[in-house]
Amino acid sequence: MRKRFAADYVDTVTEAGIVLFLAEAAEGLREMIPEVVSAIKSVNISVDAHQSNQLAIVARSGCAGNPIADEEQHLQLQKAVSFLRSHYPDLEVIGLWVDISGPQPVVSEFVAAR
Repeated sequence: MRKRFAADYVDTVTEAGIVLFLAEAAEGLREMIPEVVSAIKSVNISVDAHQSNQLAIVARSGCAGNPIADEEQHLQLQKAVSFLRSHYPDLEVIGLWVDISGPQPVVSEFVAAR
C-alpha cells in the first residue's frame, strides 16, 4: 500500500468478511449492516482527519470470514470496489487480491470495472 500509493502512512480498517458484506450491499441484497456502517465510519474518519485520497479493499485466499472459492471472492471484490467507488467518488479506489496458497504471499491489484 505504501509503495503503490507512495504514502508515508496507511490507515487500516479490518473486518472479517467485509468483501462479502460490501458486495451484498452493492447488489442491494443486504441492508447497511453494522459491519458495513462501521467500515464506512472508519474510512470517513481517515478521509476527514487525515485527508486520505486513496482506498484499497483487500481480499485473500483462504479467508475464514468468507470461506468460498477464490473465483467467487474475485467477483465479490469487484462489487465491493464498485460499492466503495460509489460512496467515495473523489478517492482512488482499488481492489487487492492476496494469494496465500504458495510459500510467499502474492499481492496483485485487481481491476474492477468502473
